[in-house]
Amino acid sequence: MSQFFKGIALFIGVCCLVWVGVLWRWQATQRDMSSADIVLYLGLLPVVLFTLLVLGRWAFASASARADARAASAVATAATAASAAGARPTEASGDAAARHAALRLLTAQVYTAAGEDVTSLGSACAEGQPRPAPDAELRDDDGLPVMCARAAELPLDDTEEAWEYALQTTRAAQPEWATLEPDAAVRRAAAALDAPLRQALYALMPWSVQLGVRDGQAEPRTERHDHAPMLRVLPAWPAHWSEFERAVARAAAQAIAHEVLTGIAAPQRVVWMPDHPGGGTSHWLAVDTLFQAMLREQRNDVVLVTACHSDLSEQRIEQLQREQRLFTGESQRAQMPGEAAAAVVVACSQWPANPEADVPPVRLHRPAVAQRDKPVDGPGKVASTVLEAVAGHALEAARVAAAEVGALCSDADQHTARAAELFGAMLSLLPHLDAVEDTRLTGPLLGRGDATAVLITIALAAQQAGQREQPCLALSVDDPLARLALVARPAPPTPAAPNPTAAS
Repeated sequence: MSQFFKGIALFIGVCCLVWVGVLWRWQATQRDMSSADIVLYLGLLPVVLFTLLVLGRWAFASASARADARAASAVATAATAASAAGARPTEASGDAAARHAALRLLTAQVYTAAGEDVTSLGSACAEGQPRPAPDAELRDDDGLPVMCARAAELPLDDTEEAWEYALQTTRAAQPEWATLEPDAAVRRAAAALDAPLRQALYALMPWSVQLGVRDGQAEPRTERHDHAPMLRVLPAWPAHWSEFERAVARAAAQAIAHEVLTGIAAPQRVVWMPDHPGGGTSHWLAVDTLFQAMLREQRNDVVLVTACHSDLSEQRIEQLQREQRLFTGESQRAQMPGEAAAAVVVACSQWPANPEADVPPVRLHRPAVAQRDKPVDGPGKVASTVLEAVAGHALEAARVAAAEVGALCSDADQHTARAAELFGAMLSLLPHLDAVEDTRLTGPLLGRGDATAVLITIALAAQQAGQREQPCLALSVDDPLARLALVARPAPPTPAAPNPTAAS
């Protein structure tokens, strides 16, 4: 019905423009109008122009749809996992067991402007509050307050000692870094990561024996365990950070981990993987690739995945505005700045369950990833074909029917074209879900997710899956091009051990 009224409004607008132009021309030339002129210029000409506009719009939409369809067909011929570069989904193995493998989620911790843990973030998403607000410090080029999602209780003072230590050691590592100063947004992002990182590491306490600690004492460094479980740390940093800024943030995170892991994991069992400076989608694909390698090598390691970001500094705001990616009164299709951090611990399905846990763990199935043919923030109509394709492949990887999905979590916002893309895919694949009760969107509350978008979306999907005891679909659309889908579902309950007393 809205399309009908839009068409009527367009036709009226065309008629008004044509009539004003024709009457002005006739008056200027003092033309003696005939009946044929009135019918031709005031009757047929508006109809012809309106028809041409409609046909042109239809042709443009058809071309865009065909382009998205070609991208989707590439997705349809591939599997649910992609290479670490994240260009398009490919079968990681011809083995069906590998394709349908799932990870055991041990813990997921977040720090955001809308909640300092996953539960509070989920509640905030359900209520739709708090949302980004005009900032008291940052201004755009017009001198107006920047709309952003600022974390009010960021522990800058509590993390000052670790940050200064990391800064000094990093400057001493290379002579050319001796006088460099990281952006204030990097400092804020590192502070946001402090709490999730500590909480995720403390959550490993029930498995300290598996990680080489007995009775609070780490095993000797000389003791060899070629296939002993390791704790691998895979950090991700925003792509726009410099090498120096990434090095400082890494050093700060390592200092925190060294402090917390005493009595939890033997030092020789902790391995820091190379930094991942790409987007959140390629970051999770690196996790998937790592676990596929571990599966081939028959390793049973634990992986801590971390990410943090912040846009809240004068330097960063100026950069976003130069790139026309800052939400302002003149650029309302852009995302709003934000800051957040996340830490997720995952292991293979063979990893032992936590005997102290009150609820069964959540499984994370393999992701499906694809690239849009054009940025979602660009001009023109946005189709949801690619997102529908990756969502379908994620459901296939999890062996879950669309009708079984009980909730949808996404980092989409509500003011950019990401909203239309997401709800187009939702209506196509998950029409049984309620757009309010069954969806949790972080974008309207957190703004840009950057490196943390995928991790936070996965953490929220896992929380919803455990709470609802139903599969939950995670869809990440924060990136202008990359699209990721993943299914989180509750693990089946462990069969209860027989009770000898009852049997007798």
